[in-house]
Amino acid sequence: MTINSTYLDDLVTTVVADCDFIAFVADYAKPTATTDIQDSGVNQLGRVVPTSVTSSGTKITVTSTINTSTANPLDTTVSSASSTTVFDLTSVTGLTVGDRLEITLSTGTEDREIDSISTNTITVTKAYSSAPAVSDVARGKISAVHIIKGGTIGGVDGATLAAFQTVLFKANTEEKTFTHTIDLIGN
Repeated sequence: MTINSTYLDDLVTTVVADCDFIAFVADYAKPTATTDIQDSGVNQLGRVVPTSVTSSGTKITVTSTINTSTANPLDTTVSSASSTTVFDLTSVTGLTVGDRLEITLSTGTEDREIDSISTNTITVTKAYSSAPAVSDVARGKISAVHIIKGGTIGGVDGATLAAFQTVLFKANTEEKTFTHTIDLIGN
C-alpha cells in the first residue's frame, strides 16, 4: 500500500502541533489503542511535557527530559531462582505481564519479557542464558514511548498520536534527556 505524501505531511503536522505529553511505558509488545492511552492497558511509568517536537520531511523528533521522580522502572534483586525462566524477586511492585525485565547475570546483562507474575515469582517468555542467582540485580525497562494529545501530566489519559518501541533504563537517581526520532515512511 502506498501512502499519499499529502497524507503523510498532514500526519506529521498534526503530531507536531498536538503533542502535549510523552508517556513512557513498560509493555514491550502490547498494541496501542487508537483512542485513549488508558484503553490500551499499557503499564505507564510516567509522562513528561516534551522539551521540543520538530519535524523534517516524514521524520518527527521528540526531545524530553525525565527527572528523578518520573518514569522509574523497578530496581530490585533476585531472592531465589529455580530455573532459567522462573525465579523470585525481592519486590515486583510496578511490574506487569508484558514488561521487560533486565537481570545482571554472572555472564552479562540480559532482558526478557515477563510471561506471568504470581506473588513475587516471575516467569519469563524466553530462558536467560543461565539461571539468575540470589542477589543478581533485576530492573524493569522503559519499552515504549507514546506521543500523547490531551490528558493530564499525572494521568493515564489522552489520545495516543504515535507510539514506538524502545528499550531504555533509567534509575530513580538519574535525570535523563532522550531524543527519539520516528520516520513515517510511505511505502
